[in-house]
Amino acid sequence: MVDGVVFINGRPNEIQEKRKYVSDGKEVIELEEKLTSIKRIKILEFKNFDYPETRTLEKQMIPENEYFLLGDNRDNSYDSRFIGTIKRQDIIGKAIYTYWGKTTGRININLRAE
Repeated sequence: MVDGVVFINGRPNEIQEKRKYVSDGKEVIELEEKLTSIKRIKILEFKNFDYPETRTLEKQMIPENEYFLLGDNRDNSYDSRFIGTIKRQDIIGKAIYTYWGKTTGRININLRAE
């Protein structure tokens, strides 16, 4: 990863800016990142980053049957850059829905009734 651009096998992922807006007083850029010829994801980039040191990472090999996970709110996600790779056997499901609130207060809250 160099200045927020993810490289896989030496190739940068294609990123396209979709729109800019302000959320909770923070300037946000919504981007679309091309993962494969048919798979694209949305990511958010904040003008002021919480962790600017995580926008560039050293090249690394991901062990077989492990995954390096990045959050969609990449500049403010507590993901594999902090906790390391995730073993395949520790992945218990696939997300099929996501909640997109109008505020950043939705981050790191438990949405399940217990």
